[in-house]
Amino acid sequence: MTALFGIFFLAFIVFFFMCCFNILRKNAKKLKRNGLIAIGCFVISMIAVSLSGSVTVTPKEEATAASKSAAETVATPAAEPATEPTAEEATTAEAPAKEEAAANEPTQEEWEASYREIVLNETESYITSSAKKALSKDGYESALGVIEMYSARVGTEQLDGYSRLAAAVKANDLDETKAIYKELGGEDFPELSQDAEPVDFTAAAEAPVASGEAATISKSEYDRVKDGMSYKEVANIIGGEGEALSESGSPGEEYYTIMVMYYGDDASTGANANFIFQGDKLINKAQFSLK
Repeated sequence: MTALFGIFFLAFIVFFFMCCFNILRKNAKKLKRNGLIAIGCFVISMIAVSLSGSVTVTPKEEATAASKSAAETVATPAAEPATEPTAEEATTAEAPAKEEAAANEPTQEEWEASYREIVLNETESYITSSAKKALSKDGYESALGVIEMYSARVGTEQLDGYSRLAAAVKANDLDETKAIYKELGGEDFPELSQDAEPVDFTAAAEAPVASGEAATISKSEYDRVKDGMSYKEVANIIGGEGEALSESGSPGEEYYTIMVMYYGDDASTGANANFIFQGDKLINKAQFSLK
C-alpha cells in the first residue's frame, strides 16, 4: 500500500504542476483533463494511505516479526559499503526525469499559438481604446511595440497576416486594423463594429507656450498663485504665458501633466518659478530668488 501511495501521489504532483502551467497558458481543454487526472491520483493515494493505516498487528504477530527480524540480523552478513554510481549509471538514472521534463515543455506550435493570442489581445485593446478616445500616445506606443514583437514569432504560415496587422496598427489605420483582425479570427467585441476615427497623435499639443516673449513673474505674483488653479487663472495673475519645460500624456486627458516656467523680473540673477499642472489643475509650485 505504501508503494501504491507513493506512485499515485507522485503522479498527483506531476499533473498538479501541469495544471498550473495550463492556467498560465490559458489552455482550458488541457487544464480540465490534467485536473481530473490529478484529482483521481490524489484520491487513490489517500485510499492507499487509509488501507495501509487500517491494518493492525496483534501482539503475537509483533513478537513473531521481532524474532524473525532478529534471526535475519544474525544470519545476514554485514552489508558492503555503498559505492558511488558511475557516470554512466548516473546518466542512465537521470534520463527518465529529463524525458519527462521535455515531454511537459510546450511545443513550438503551442508557443506560436500563444504569441498569436497575445497579438490579438493587444489589438483588441488598441481598437477599444481608440473607439472610446481613451488611447494615450504612451499607451499606443506600448501596444504597438508588443504587436510588432510577437507578430514576428507567430510562425511562417501566419506571418503574412500578422505582419499586415502590425503595419496597420503602426499606420494608426483603425479600419484596416479591424478588417485584418477579423480576417485572423479575432473574437468579437462591441467596439469592433463601432464606427470611430483613430486618435490623432500628430495634432499640435495644446501646451501653454508663449506666442511671443514670455511673461516674467514677481514674488508677489508667485504668492497669489494657489494650488488647484487652472493654467489660465495662473497666466492671468502673472500677465501672460510661460515656457513649457516638460509634459506627460496628451492634452485633455485626466492625468495630462505639464511643467511651466516663468523667469523673474531680473533675468541676470537666474530667478524663476516653476508650476506643475495635472489635468489643468496646479498641483505643485517652486521659486528661486524671486523679488
